[in-house]
Amino acid sequence: MKEEEDKLAQELAELYNYEEEIEEDNLFNQIKQIPAAFERYDNMEFIAKGGMKEIFKVFDPKTGRNVALARLLQNSPEELHETFLREARLTAMLDHPNIITVHEIGIDLDEKPYFTMEFKVGHNLREIITCPLLSKEFLQQDLIEIFIKICNAISYAHSLDILHLDLKPDNIQVGDYGEVIVCDWGLGKKIGDCNLDGGELDQLLLNQDLLYNMTLAGKIKGTPGYMAPEQINAKQPKSPQTDIYALGCLLFTLLCKKPPVQGNQEEIMHKTNTGDILPSIQQISTTKLPSGLRAIILKAMALNPSDRYASVHEMKSDVRNYLSGYTVSVEESNAIKEAKLFYKRNRSQCQIAATFILVTFLLTTIFFFRLNQSRLIAKQERNTAEEQKILAEANLDKYLKEKERTNLLNVERAKALENDTHPMRFHYFFTDPVKNLQETIKRMQFVYELNPSNRKALAIIGSTYFTMQNFKKANELYEKCSEGEEDLFLLSQEFENRPKDPEGLLSLEHFIELIEKTGSNGSRNYLCERMIAFHTLNSWKKHKDYAPLVETLIRAWAIKGKQNPQPIQFNYDPITETLQLKGKEIVYIESDSIHGSGKSLLRYIPIKHLNISSTSVYKLSSIPNLSHLKTINLRETQTSNLWPIAKLPLIESIEISPEQYSEKMLSNFPKSIKLIKDP
Repeated sequence: MKEEEDKLAQELAELYNYEEEIEEDNLFNQIKQIPAAFERYDNMEFIAKGGMKEIFKVFDPKTGRNVALARLLQNSPEELHETFLREARLTAMLDHPNIITVHEIGIDLDEKPYFTMEFKVGHNLREIITCPLLSKEFLQQDLIEIFIKICNAISYAHSLDILHLDLKPDNIQVGDYGEVIVCDWGLGKKIGDCNLDGGELDQLLLNQDLLYNMTLAGKIKGTPGYMAPEQINAKQPKSPQTDIYALGCLLFTLLCKKPPVQGNQEEIMHKTNTGDILPSIQQISTTKLPSGLRAIILKAMALNPSDRYASVHEMKSDVRNYLSGYTVSVEESNAIKEAKLFYKRNRSQCQIAATFILVTFLLTTIFFFRLNQSRLIAKQERNTAEEQKILAEANLDKYLKEKERTNLLNVERAKALENDTHPMRFHYFFTDPVKNLQETIKRMQFVYELNPSNRKALAIIGSTYFTMQNFKKANELYEKCSEGEEDLFLLSQEFENRPKDPEGLLSLEHFIELIEKTGSNGSRNYLCERMIAFHTLNSWKKHKDYAPLVETLIRAWAIKGKQNPQPIQFNYDPITETLQLKGKEIVYIESDSIHGSGKSLLRYIPIKHLNISSTSVYKLSSIPNLSHLKTINLRETQTSNLWPIAKLPLIESIEISPEQYSEKMLSNFPKSIKLIKDP
């Protein structure tokens, strides 16, 4: 293990060895010689912009997953190419669960550097701190646990003599499942590298327009408040204590929902240089900032680096001591404080000991009292009985309060399960509809048992049975509660006595009628898709008779959110397997991947020839689901990307309008597919 760490440290040192590099053999030229793979990424979607780069969400067809792609801002100077690539190399070599993982580094067709990272779904700390809805989900202990994970990442980097130098809430990503990732190592440096302290690279990176995200009005968006005093002056050496200062600022921001240093740029810089932060920290109440954490923050944000913590590990140990109920090393202690902390750590044991001592004292007193004053035995017994009665009443009151608390917890737990288990919210529904619906019924029954007053759980179970076409059970539950599902209750009553096949499903004719009525107002289109997925579960092959079913689904999607929708045309020829769609109301031929399947709405019927000209369709990402497609007409549509069509195994020709697509796209498009531009 030690040998692996030494090897990694040596590689990082070589990454920062400027003296051994020459102009013709810099990192940019090295990577440029490696074949580029930028063209393989699809569906580029802008996510965020900050500092010197912008981030996109892209799809990697090779791995079949979404990744994050970073590249320099437009018109960035070439001097930033090496800095950008070194950030990527540095991050790639830091192998830690709390540090972002880099997948690929390369040069795109415009000779601009880029790199791809793992794509995490979640929020950064700034969003969690500033958004009231997100803030409510994180208790103070949750935020401290996040901070400890940040410390783990920085401590690991310091063990390899690497500094981050840009720690702030925007650079910390918190995933939906508790992942904490430290991002943006663009200012990272190796400790002791004189070529990286105060050189031309520092002057470039300290450009206010790049580092501070300055607006035209000259206002700072907040990042200067996380810089150590020595970081403001590029000539002063940086050390682990520089990152420790930023960690202190970060801990304060997590607990108090605001930076420790506020004001305009000049005020922030002055307060940072003079250490004028004590008043703002002392004004915070002990509820938001307990004395132990206050002492940790003041130690970490000391003006002189030598007065700060010696290491991140030492600071993290103090934070863990606070969580465990012990005195932190930088806080003054006394007997009273230690006693309070001891009681906090051993509350139950202290209560048991106190009760034991009290009972022992009472029994001893009664014993000697009865020996010395036998004439008062009867009176003492009455007093003892009265004391027992008071104690029993107190215990009964405690029991009733605990029972009430338990009931409240059950209600909250049931509410959480209800919000997390709606039958139409799971994306994996389309992978195993039966399992998803059965799981929904089981969970909602458990919610109802936890909280019988939760009538909405009954409505969700009723809607689940409605999706399974078990209208009898659905009506039994809707009669008890149909809150929010009144339209489904009426349809369930109407179709309860309709004939069914041996598997308990409606005939195709009646099922089409049900889908048409369910999606009549455009607000149930996702439910319609799920009902069709369940109904066609045992049909492994596409069926031409499903054309009216697909037409109904397309119409439901077309009227979504529209008051007076225009008519659309759906013409399907089962002999030639040709489908023609007409109407500007048609925008979607696929459902989204959040509430729906993300697949084509046309996938239930065999289609060889598709004409969607003169519609408002703008996305073709689900076209690969139509594997039998041979020809497609895209004239006068809103589509801008032809590459999804190239994935079709049998595609022969595509009709497009003149100048509908860029010459670059058409020139790179496979020559085996005929492009018809003539009117």
